[in-house]
Amino acid sequence: MEEIHQFGAGGKQKIEELADFKNGIVPFMEKFLENIRMLYALLYSNIITDSEKKTLFDEIKEIDFILKEIQNRTRNLIIEFTKENIESEARRSYYSFFQGNPDDNKYNYIILTIYSLKLREYYDYLYLHLSSIKNKVIQKISDKSQFYFQFIEVYLKTIFIKLSKIFLLLEKLNLILNIDKEIFKLIKSKKTQILYQNYIRYNPQIKYRFSLIFAEDLSEFQEKQTTESVQIKKEEEKTLPKKEIKKEVKQENVITKSSIRNNILDTSGNHIWNSSMYYFLSYDPQKIKREEEECFQNVFYIDNHLGATEEKNRSEVIRTFLKKEKIIPSDEAKEKYKNFLNILFQLNKDILIFNFQIEENESALFLYHLGPLAFFDIIKKYLLNLQTGGIHQIIKKNTIRKVIPLEFIKKHLFEWWIDEVMEKTSSELRNNYEIYVKLASYIQRVIFRIQKEFLTKFPSESAIYENPNFRTFLEQKIGPVNIALVHRYWNLFKTFPSI
Repeated sequence: MEEIHQFGAGGKQKIEELADFKNGIVPFMEKFLENIRMLYALLYSNIITDSEKKTLFDEIKEIDFILKEIQNRTRNLIIEFTKENIESEARRSYYSFFQGNPDDNKYNYIILTIYSLKLREYYDYLYLHLSSIKNKVIQKISDKSQFYFQFIEVYLKTIFIKLSKIFLLLEKLNLILNIDKEIFKLIKSKKTQILYQNYIRYNPQIKYRFSLIFAEDLSEFQEKQTTESVQIKKEEEKTLPKKEIKKEVKQENVITKSSIRNNILDTSGNHIWNSSMYYFLSYDPQKIKREEEECFQNVFYIDNHLGATEEKNRSEVIRTFLKKEKIIPSDEAKEKYKNFLNILFQLNKDILIFNFQIEENESALFLYHLGPLAFFDIIKKYLLNLQTGGIHQIIKKNTIRKVIPLEFIKKHLFEWWIDEVMEKTSSELRNNYEIYVKLASYIQRVIFRIQKEFLTKFPSESAIYENPNFRTFLEQKIGPVNIALVHRYWNLFKTFPSI
């Protein structure tokens, strides 16, 4: 099914195979993600018969988990490969690659190397797990089945073809960069604190740029990639005293991935299990500028209650409006709303800690692994369910508008998350897998108890998240707000030991 091409040292290259990358890697990955989503959707479409569902009952659970993880990895890679983020990573990583003064060509070399290293790990993971999915289906389903045809011959084949193009891109990048392949072994062994200086073969005579992948003949690169680059590096070492080098490296290491980069909060760790989409959160700065900043103009009332009924809330708004009280100044309204959000964030944290019986000294780590994305979903559900967080403003005579500025809330959550989560946890603890499993097991314990209760009352039902009856029962037990938390952890439980 899958066709993998090899690049030779010279001669005409299959440049047409790389045409999908003409607009860059991110647009390619976005389309690739859509292919994976379509494959996932096929698992639960009408095209799979009841008989096939029974035959693949256990396999579907595994395939579901694998495809979700692939989607998470792909989303993360798209975020990391945006121009702003990869340039930022190149700046942070400079002293792991080079000594001496930076320049644009060295940064371009680092960017291409980051592409190569991350895509190689991504490709290896996908090839292994997609091949596993393929084998699971072809062993159980007849090749005359319509589901087999659509899943294997159409959607999965399309994905493998695109995966082969990623392989071609990697081969071309490796030819351009001439990377020492030992570095891939180190990355696979999870030795993350790597000084790449020992494994790169940078040549200042080459103008490094992404468009080089479309060059038909790169044989000249093999002639240029000589011991001269090693000599260049030795000359650079002379320009910067060793003590100063150590100082620079130390300063770079202080800058972690757990930081705000413009409109992206990146709290991901050093491993796959703490680098999923849940560890990222982004907001739309244009929407804030275009729409939500106006929410704080002509404000006469802000819903800042934490449990009032809708009827009571509406009455308060009407009374305030009829009193024709003074309009709240924009800056004051914004400050008042931020104070409300701080209370709201802390309240929801306290509710989670109480409901799932988390020790206070573990609360910051518990929130860290829950992730800012899931926490924001919890906040959003709380606001909508309790009819609070609305900003009421006069837009015309006798006309009022109520708005909940969700992008503004995300942006403010960034700062709160840094103060209340990241600064209260260490990198060592955030990257400790045993702690991660232990904290997730608190959720697992509660869910297992509810599953047993559900099966006692409804023995003929399945206590699985995909069952709407169980999901309704679960929501009644833990509350609609906490469903976002359960959804975040559900697919992980099968990989943890039973409690």
